[in-house]
Amino acid sequence: MLLAKWWLRSAALALSRYCRRRWVIQAQVNAGVKEGPNSSELDEIKRLRVEVPDREESNEILKQASIFFAWESGPRRR
Repeated sequence: MLLAKWWLRSAALALSRYCRRRWVIQAQVNAGVKEGPNSSELDEIKRLRVEVPDREESNEILKQASIFFAWESGPRRR
């Protein structure tokens, strides 16, 4: 019943059928009716997709810096 009211309201807002369908599916996932990642998990996935490449770039910079400084210090003496 609540879903039907929401569907009619979204139609009044001129949202596309596809958009409304995706929202309904996501609402069902969040409610536990369907399986899949819920909204908070999707937000975390989006955040990590931005964060991971940044960390990989930072790691590459640190690797190159350590190689540079190891080369600058010359051979190690024992």
